Amino acid sequence: MNNTKNPKAINAAKKYIQSKEQYLKTRSTWFYNILIAGAGLLGALVALSNNSREFYPVRVLFVLTVILLTLGILSVAIALYYDIFRSKRRQLEDYKRLQNIVSGANTDPTSLKGKSKTFFLFFDILTYVFFSLSFISLIVYVIAKNLPEWF
Repeated sequence: MNNTKNPKAINAAKKYIQSKEQYLKTRSTWFYNILIAGAGLLGALVALSNNSREFYPVRVLFVLTVILLTLGILSVAIALYYDIFRSKRRQLEDYKRLQNIVSGANTDPTSLKGKSKTFFLFFDILTYVFFSLSFISLIVYVIAKNLPEWF
């Protein structure tokens, strides 16, 4: 039997190529950009702030903002790592399926077990929550820090 005209092999090869391309695209998704932006904002916030003379509630707001930004960066890093891991796992499954089809084996490879999509969605939602709360906290901190100057 000629494997080059086998439609199953062609479809499996196309699926493998698509999953490989998806894996390469995943590394440059918006999660990566959010990670860089969050780390840059956290670095600028810590480097440019001098809270030694501020009131206690203003300093607490600053610490809260830093903690929320740090947790947001951590959750987006975990989500990015897991997304890349899932893409790599899917690519490996497609490659094994292609090998089985080309070799003539009728068995479908067993799926690689791992954490479900809910794990990714949990950290995805957590990222939104932490970054939203840190943005609100940052706005309140800036207002509270500059409030005496406005009056």
